[in-house]
Amino acid sequence: MELDWATLLKRTYDIDVMVCPCDGRLKAVELVTEAERAKELLEQFVMLAKSPPVTRARPPDWDS
Repeated sequence: MELDWATLLKRTYDIDVMVCPCDGRLKAVELVTEAERAKELLEQFVMLAKSPPVTRARPPDWDS
């Protein structure tokens, strides 16, 4: 039996990712599998289409 990602998140973390802030329900409208299409959508919604720079990991003894 296959479960969609929203159901898996609900079962694992008790988070309903399909709840809208307006108390309605969200629905998936597109499955994006190609990087170029993902970039187009991110730019359409004025979101960063480029990943942030990767920084070096801190040593285990690093204190903040």
